[in-house]
Amino acid sequence: LGGECGVFNPELLISFEKSAHLFLDPEMIKAKSEPASSASGKSAAGEFADEALLSGRTLELLEWERAKIRTLKEMSEDLIFDYDSRTDVMHFSKALPPLAEMGKEIPGFRHVLFSMPALTQEQKERILNEVLKLNRQNPKITLALTMTGASGGAESYETDIHALFENEESEEKTGYIGKMKKADEKNTN
Repeated sequence: LGGECGVFNPELLISFEKSAHLFLDPEMIKAKSEPASSASGKSAAGEFADEALLSGRTLELLEWERAKIRTLKEMSEDLIFDYDSRTDVMHFSKALPPLAEMGKEIPGFRHVLFSMPALTQEQKERILNEVLKLNRQNPKITLALTMTGASGGAESYETDIHALFENEESEEKTGYIGKMKKADEKNTN
């Protein structure tokens, strides 16, 4: 994230979520590994493997980190976004001006993006082409975008996009995170 002071690092949350299974409650592990059978006929160890339950404390810590990230997003002057390609839902920290009437959470975002009159067809194609090029070796890009604002005038944004992957070995992208900042505000902080 460029080493910028005060910028939250969502990669830490993703890393924590990936390793949360390492924080299983030791008492639960002991209880579930005993050879007793349950009503389903499975051994406790078998049910443990199926359920992969997290301890209450781990879930509390995960929710605490999510709350901190939500707060940082709200405090940021940048427009922070995250897109889940599996559900096709885009979340913004605040409403994007050309889409303000849609709010901060936009389902069906692929369709919305390509039907947005605020972007030219050329910009839409450029965004798609650049995002499709992202991979593990080159997971982020910065794009200069000009959109038609709510007042009808052109608004320029510097947009940073970072790809998220299924796991550390996979090239499968599961979504994107990033930020948008009005170009005229970029050097004022």
